[in-house]
Amino acid sequence: MEIRLLQTFQAVVQCGSQIKAANLLQYAQSTITLHINQLEEKLGIELFERKGKQMVLTEAGRLVKEQADILLNQVDVITETAKEFSIGQKGLIRIGAIDSIGKTNLISVLTTFMKEHPQICLSIESGVTQQFSQRIITNELDIALCPPPSPELNLEFYPLYEEKLCLILPIDHPLSTQEKIHMCDLEDENFILTGQLCDYRRKIEHVFLHHGFHLHSNYNAANMEMVLNLVLQGFGIAMLPSNFVANSHQYAIRDIDDISFALPVGLIRKKNKVLSPATEKLVANIFSSC
Repeated sequence: MEIRLLQTFQAVVQCGSQIKAANLLQYAQSTITLHINQLEEKLGIELFERKGKQMVLTEAGRLVKEQADILLNQVDVITETAKEFSIGQKGLIRIGAIDSIGKTNLISVLTTFMKEHPQICLSIESGVTQQFSQRIITNELDIALCPPPSPELNLEFYPLYEEKLCLILPIDHPLSTQEKIHMCDLEDENFILTGQLCDYRRKIEHVFLHHGFHLHSNYNAANMEMVLNLVLQGFGIAMLPSNFVANSHQYAIRDIDDISFALPVGLIRKKNKVLSPATEKLVANIFSSC
């Protein structure tokens, strides 16, 4: 059954005559008559009694009107929802983000975006690049804010900024007051590391291995907050993103003099995938903020 037949039926009921309905819908009167006849034929009932120029609903017509009003209201809702989605005012955006994003200006970009678009639902999950990459490939995430994915995955990566890693030491550690700290000073230190898939850990291990140093670790922590707490308790030292740690009298923040630990962070998305208008709008806001 065509929606336009029900729309014509509703207009005739509202106007009380085919002539007025034709004016309302900007149809020829013959088109109104045709639509009503087609609808009655499809339903197998008479919808109106003709009383001169007036069209009066039959009992069957009143029952059909009740359901037609409900259906056409839903059509209006669907149409409006589709319109809002097409201009980026509605929709669901699924984002993966590494933990340190919460300490950058990108979190304010997300917050501002949500305030400006209250009808958009934003789903953010934490994790690491390897997890995000797989979920983007399987269309479980739209975008991710993280270090670069493996090149063989053929995902698009747009760099946003570089994340510097710094050395975190207990405040009473001998190296905390040393004028310069070199890689060789750390060879016998006990490092507190995050999980094996963590981007920061992989970067640290790669740099140490590349320069021929052994990285000693007795402790793995589930997240960076736990790493920091273990440092405070004196279980070892760590390397964490500089934007994650703040100046504190409880621990020392130092650089390694002869080596730079920096990790690019950017936006990844599936190659050639058409994102929703809402997601594209958010991506544009992210790019303009960096």
